[in-house]
Amino acid sequence: MTARKTREGTRSKSNYLAKAHNNTSTPNGEAVQTGFRPGLAGIFITCERKKEARCVSEMNGILDRYATQMYGISEDGDVEKDEDDDEEGDLEAMLDKGLDQLANAKKSKQDRPFYSIKIDCQCLAFFAVKPPLVPTDIVAKICSDAAAPDSDLNFRFAQRLTPITLTGKATVDGLEELGKQVLPPIFHVEGATPLKFAIQATIRNSNNLTREDIFRTVAGCVGREKGHKVELKDFDVLILVVVYKNIAGMSVVRDFNKLAKFNVSQIQEIRINL
Repeated sequence: MTARKTREGTRSKSNYLAKAHNNTSTPNGEAVQTGFRPGLAGIFITCERKKEARCVSEMNGILDRYATQMYGISEDGDVEKDEDDDEEGDLEAMLDKGLDQLANAKKSKQDRPFYSIKIDCQCLAFFAVKPPLVPTDIVAKICSDAAAPDSDLNFRFAQRLTPITLTGKATVDGLEELGKQVLPPIFHVEGATPLKFAIQATIRNSNNLTREDIFRTVAGCVGREKGHKVELKDFDVLILVVVYKNIAGMSVVRDFNKLAKFNVSQIQEIRINL
């Protein structure tokens, strides 16, 4: 009976380890966290279908590079591997050690300035970032560098990058709250020059908000008191709103059209064909 219970316990731990590994890692071993939720800052990345995991691996390296370059933060994205392949011990002890390694890996990734969050949507990935990293600044710098004639950046899987300053609930009230937090530093600064702005809404796997809801609510948050006005083509800044399921994200960006709508794949193609 004891041996049977031991075997059942071992199988249970084996199944747990396999499930945990499949749900939280990419082909190169980077940890992926689940839990897309309000209160996050980060970057959405689009890619080709069935290339999501490789896109995450690619962007992990890119973000590691720019965290160091822009903020002086150096982070190793790889989970440390055990090199002692000759260690002896029973299967139970090995599985216990594996569980400990998974727990430690998850903890270390939560402490990193950026980490991938699993998105249940084809052709889409998301990286959450923590201060001092600023998503809009990082995306602008990556795209600007990618456009330079002497750029050494190489993108095989990542396509469009969409920075998100903050996420909140995908409701009209939630969008208003987002607007109160994201928009004032751009639009409500005392003495600031009036801006021409446009709003771009992207909705994925959600019917919580319509585009009309988004345009009306966000424009209302900008207000007219400072002289700002809507300009659909020749705008100074673009307000990006992304709705995914029951979560909405928002940011304000410049040079969107100049930088190929932040599509690094297109930027790379243009550079190569110069």
